[in-house]
Amino acid sequence: MSGVVVVNLLSIFLTESSLKPSVQSTIQNLTNSVQSLSHRRLVADLSIFYRYFRGHCSQEIKNIIPDPVRRVRTTRSSTYSHPFQVTLPNPRTLSHKASFIPRTSPLWNSLPPTTSPESYNLSSFESNINKLDLVSLST
Repeated sequence: MSGVVVVNLLSIFLTESSLKPSVQSTIQNLTNSVQSLSHRRLVADLSIFYRYFRGHCSQEIKNIIPDPVRRVRTTRSSTYSHPFQVTLPNPRTLSHKASFIPRTSPLWNSLPPTTSPESYNLSSFESNINKLDLVSLST
């Protein structure tokens, strides 16, 4: 059973008056600790980019991810950016703008350099980006 289903079932039981207050409190803590759906989707999108840049993805994904940004000189923006930034695509239609690459590339580029561990560690990367307010970064 997925975590979301369990949380939904637990929230249904919260309305039952037959539960002890301690159980209700535990269930409430569990439901409060789950990130929003939009946040979890952004984490999944960024995880795909991370896997690509660390060489842990399929050939199909390697073919669609944009090229890394090539910086010819050092500027303030390049000093504060991470080395895996990508060239931003220029979508011409709204449907293309809402697709994976144009939607995720600006968010990927806006991540602080400290989010990516030195060596490949997906769980550490996801833990680092879960601490960020991704929904506000994506707008």
